Amino acid sequence: MANQHNADIQRIMEQNAAQQKDTMDKMMAMMGQMFAGQQAQTDAVRKDANEHQDRMADIIKTQANASYSAAGKIYGGAGKEERPSAQPARPGRKDMSVCPNCGAELEEGASFCGECGKSL
Repeated sequence: MANQHNADIQRIMEQNAAQQKDTMDKMMAMMGQMFAGQQAQTDAVRKDANEHQDRMADIIKTQANASYSAAGKIYGGAGKEERPSAQPARPGRKDMSVCPNCGAELEEGASFCGECGKSL
């Protein structure tokens, strides 16, 4: 009877060990899925942040170019030697010149191109 009792205890212990291993495997799989989901969320947030940063950089560049253009029109040529401008953009218009960098029309005396922002 003692041998039978020992065998029963051994069998129960083996069953418990198998159940514990199965439970641990399920928990590890579940944690792996949770971490994968968190990583996907982190990647999505990082991607959105990078896209937002790119959009903001484009907006800032556009605003800076517009500001430089406006400043060039207001303060163009003040305290500078007059340089000969490029050929007039349109025949008969002597108040316009062309940006040497991008070819956009410029008003006489502008310090910056309103299109590309190049200092003139």
